[in-house]
Amino acid sequence: MIAKSKQKFEQEAQSIARLIRTSFSDVSLPAEVPIGALRQRVNEQGCVEHYLLDDEEDAEMFFKGGNLRNTPKHWADFVGEPLHLWLATDEYSHLPLSPQARAYYLPAYLLTALMYLVDTLFVGDQKTERVDYRAVHSGMEMLTPPPGLDVWHALMVFPRELLDPFNKDMSRLTRKEEFLRFVGQFNNAQKRAIKMYVQFVLETTYFAENRPGDGDQIAALKKCWIEPALQDGSE
Repeated sequence: MIAKSKQKFEQEAQSIARLIRTSFSDVSLPAEVPIGALRQRVNEQGCVEHYLLDDEEDAEMFFKGGNLRNTPKHWADFVGEPLHLWLATDEYSHLPLSPQARAYYLPAYLLTALMYLVDTLFVGDQKTERVDYRAVHSGMEMLTPPPGLDVWHALMVFPRELLDPFNKDMSRLTRKEEFLRFVGQFNNAQKRAIKMYVQFVLETTYFAENRPGDGDQIAALKKCWIEPALQDGSE
């Protein structure tokens, strides 16, 4: 783990947080776009219908403020304690989200992770081992591509219709296609913000300890977010 003073650590975290907030400030999630990963089936009348599994309905309920009829709440409403409390029940709560919803709510995960890293990594000016990594873990899981996926090359040839946020059917997508639909929602400024976040987390958290079993994930994260020359512009 790279040694940083509390002041240096907080300055870097705050700088990345500002970058995330700025680059995602104008994004929206239309009410028609599903939060839970919708499945598709043909009912007894021969009509196509969409449905949610239990975990996906739970995610839909959470991000709609407890009522499936509500419109999705803004990602900023979940930064900090609201998302942290939800993660306390399930660190993998991002999995039932549709790729579009993952992309929209990603800044809430990243900002919550930065907030709790700053709050728990230091006691006074001394580092502590009692760090709350739940949001860090969830965010990095979301940003890790499936094995064998050359993300940015594959995205160039990925069918445009599958990037459409109004394309609801998840039942036929592979894990690689889901990830491409997820990263395909980001503009260049957002990619740069994510790159800065990933670099910071890899250098300052348990990832920097090179624990057994982390190598493949670290390599995949670096190949996707650190090594490419992601542009600084906004498209």
